[in-house]
Amino acid sequence: MKFFLVILLFLLGLSFAQESTYMLGIKNSKYAYMGFQPFKHWGGVYVNSLFSQDVELQYGRLAVFYVFETSFNLRGYYVFFSGMRYNMDYYDLGSELDVEYDVASKYLQLNGVLQPRYDSDIKEMIGYSLALKTLPFEEIGLLVGIRNLPEYRDTERRVFIGGTFETTHLKIVPEISFPLSKETELMRVTISFNYKNFI
Repeated sequence: MKFFLVILLFLLGLSFAQESTYMLGIKNSKYAYMGFQPFKHWGGVYVNSLFSQDVELQYGRLAVFYVFETSFNLRGYYVFFSGMRYNMDYYDLGSELDVEYDVASKYLQLNGVLQPRYDSDIKEMIGYSLALKTLPFEEIGLLVGIRNLPEYRDTERRVFIGGTFETTHLKIVPEISFPLSKETELMRVTISFNYKNFI
């Protein structure tokens, strides 16, 4: 964990010398995050659970990411992360590859995520997500897909449908997801948003 903190502080220090981006957001209505991207391709993020439980049960995560874009309409990022609960009763670490491909410009986009992860209690997990997105209007679109990425901690297969509202600096994604297994019958309504400012 200290290693990632050193990397994040190093990136923050360099952000004053070059063009950089900072970001703030919420993921799945459960986690808040903030990050800096001091280089064109590299950055770091700190993620923390929102305070719905006792303080010692909160979860924090540090991540380093690499952003890429190719000449054939493929873009995405690769993340390496590690986190733990405040009381240190469990930890996890893993990586995530998130790619998006423009099939027909903004009118049809494919998104894929692969997330191998290790949890000290649940052990090895492989998360995935496959989604279709369309932006028929300049800033408003729809998405639909299937995934087993943890919305909280454990993997669970769900189908999801949502909207996406995207501008230069802000992206908001409200979603409804439905379980595909009998382990849970809960429908979930979540919202994620990301604000980026280019310094």
